[in-house]
Amino acid sequence: MSFLVQSGRSQHTDGTGKHSGFIRKDVAEKIIGKLKDELASKYYKEPPYKVNADEFTDSPELVENLVKIQGAIGCKNKITFTFQYYNEAGNHEPNKSKRHTVSPYYIVANGGRFYLLGGYNNGKMCVYRIDLMKDIHISKNGEYIKSLSQDKIRGLPKNNEELKEFKTTHPYMSFDTETIKVKLKALKTPRTDRGKRLTHLIDTFGEVDEHKPLDDGTYEVECTEFDILMFALRECDDFEVVGPPEIREKIKEKIREMGKRYGV
Repeated sequence: MSFLVQSGRSQHTDGTGKHSGFIRKDVAEKIIGKLKDELASKYYKEPPYKVNADEFTDSPELVENLVKIQGAIGCKNKITFTFQYYNEAGNHEPNKSKRHTVSPYYIVANGGRFYLLGGYNNGKMCVYRIDLMKDIHISKNGEYIKSLSQDKIRGLPKNNEELKEFKTTHPYMSFDTETIKVKLKALKTPRTDRGKRLTHLIDTFGEVDEHKPLDDGTYEVECTEFDILMFALRECDDFEVVGPPEIREKIKEKIREMGKRYGV
């Protein structure tokens, strides 16, 4: 178990993607002080540096959402909520006409944001940005409804290893359940070098040992169609998708659409 401390609040995680209760700042400082006095060496008694991590925010709305979802996960109860988007003024605008009902299973921190991994009654997995969830209720019309068993949700991770794999096959947190194996060719251009390309590859798809080049010099990754399309467009200066052919065709179609917009 590891503790993550920030200005104002502290949280701890059990390594499953779920985050436990929040600790007040004064309590956290006492805990840190006790650990430093009794366990730390004289070389480790400098004031701790604060880490500017977006995942651990003092936003009251986000903290409230996390606590409610965590409670529902612990009690294995469904939640209902509305989902909001940004309007043209840059403010949150909830869709009050539609309430979502999902079984919540995991809270995952990824790319500076918190996401809920859950499931619908029809067995389809869903992914929601927690900071955009609004008016969360654990009960529906005053009645608590038990979540579906995890094995009834298609594509949902069932344990820590599967959750880790999910984050590498869904780097942009898509809710697609089908994954495909894709071959990538690293481009040799003046703007790139091997270290930079590998950094981009590993940051997106996972560990170094899993992405050694194949005999033909290409790399093989496994991810969803949505995620490889995002990666191909974002990293077009460093990588080319060489297969499968149907993914190359979809990338070409995206490029043709962009060309029309920009008059190419």
